[in-house]
Amino acid sequence: MRVTLQMIQEARLRLAGVIRSTELDKSLSASQFLGVETFIKFENQQYTGSFKFRGAYNKISLLSDKQKKIGVIASSAGNHAQGVARSSQLLGVPATVIMPQGASLVKAEATRNYGAQVIFHGEVVDEAIEYAQALVKEKGYTFIHPYEDEFIVAGQGTIGLEIIEALPHLESVIVPVGGGGLISGVALAVKSINPRCRVIGVVSDKAPGMMNLSLGLPVETQKKPLTIADGIAIKKPSPLMYESFIKPYVDEIVCVSDDEIADALVFLMERMKSVAEGSGAAGVAAALKKNLKLGASTCIIVSGGNIDLNIVSKVIER
Repeated sequence: MRVTLQMIQEARLRLAGVIRSTELDKSLSASQFLGVETFIKFENQQYTGSFKFRGAYNKISLLSDKQKKIGVIASSAGNHAQGVARSSQLLGVPATVIMPQGASLVKAEATRNYGAQVIFHGEVVDEAIEYAQALVKEKGYTFIHPYEDEFIVAGQGTIGLEIIEALPHLESVIVPVGGGGLISGVALAVKSINPRCRVIGVVSDKAPGMMNLSLGLPVETQKKPLTIADGIAIKKPSPLMYESFIKPYVDEIVCVSDDEIADALVFLMERMKSVAEGSGAAGVAAALKKNLKLGASTCIIVSGGNIDLNIVSKVIER
C-alpha cells in the first residue's frame, strides 16, 4: 500500500463541503493535569459520529459508474458502517453492511436510517469481513475495507492535515489504534509536514496485537475481545498496515485498560462537556495514565462518539 501527502490533499478537496472540519480545542484541564499544552481534536463531532465518514466518502466517490450502480458492501461494528451508509446515500449508491452479532443496536439502526441494508454475521468484525467478501464474489459488490485501502487511509489523513496546519509546531499527537487506518493517515500527514512531531498510538489491553507487532512480540489470533473499546477491538492486527504505515511513521504504541478508558470518558464528560465512546477516548486515557513523552504540546484525537447508553450508565455508576 502506498499513500502520499498529495493523495491526502486531494481527498480534502473531495471532502470539502461534505464533512465537518471538526473542532480543535485547547483543554485547560488536560493542560494543567499533564503540564503540557494540550489540544483535543473532537472527531466525535463528525457527521455519523466518527472519523470513518472521511475515508468512506473519499473511497466511494472514486468508484466507476458501473461499480456505483452494482453497489458497495462493508463490514463494521458500527462506525465504518455508518460512514459507508451515509456516503453511499449522498452519492446514490446501494449499500449493504455486515455487522457482527452483538454490535450496538443503536449503530445498526443509524446505519439503516442512512439507507443501507444491515446483515448480522459472525462474532467479530474479522468474521463479518470474511462473509462480506464471499458476497462480493456472489453479487459483484465493491468491498469497502475499513482500513486496508489507500483511499480510506488518505481520507482519514485529512484529520492530520487539519491538526498540523492549525498547530505547525506541535510536538506530539495521540491516536487510537484498531485496524490502523486512522493512525496511518494521520501519521503520514503529520510526519510529511513536521517530521519531528511524535505520533503515539493507543490500543486496548484486550486487543494489543498492533502494539505487540511494534515490539516484535508474538501475535496470536484472539477470540472476541470483550472491552468497552469495541471500535478498536481487532481480532488480529494487519501486517500490511503495520509494514506500510505504522512501522515507518509511528513512534510508539501503548495500551490502556477498560478502567483507564472509563476514567477518560468521565474526564471528557465532566471537564470537556463531551460524550465519546470507549475507543474514541482511548487516546485521552493514555495521556492521563501513561506518562508519555509529549514534548511541550500535544493533540489527542477523540475519534468517535457513537456510544452505547448502557456503557454511559455503567461509567457514571463508577
